[in-house]
Amino acid sequence: MQANYLMEKKLTAVQTKELAQALPAHFKQLDGEFHQRAAWLRAAAAQDSELVACHYSRLVESCALCHAAYARSRFPGFSPPVQQGHHH
Repeated sequence: MQANYLMEKKLTAVQTKELAQALPAHFKQLDGEFHQRAAWLRAAAAQDSELVACHYSRLVESCALCHAAYARSRFPGFSPPVQQGHHH
């Protein structure tokens, strides 16, 4: 996953600038958050399976949110995120 981090690919300065301008801010936020979520890897190294499951679940959730919002043509099974209403 780290090797696929779009914003850290070996791009020229011009390509990096073009990419930064072309991508929506929300996509860049989701992409950055996804690749910063290495907590499950640290939990795995510590052999804490419960914590691995918790962090991995959050990681997969972020994948689904981003794919639903920005990659539906590539992942047609994803539907757009459902907006949660305000509940008490």
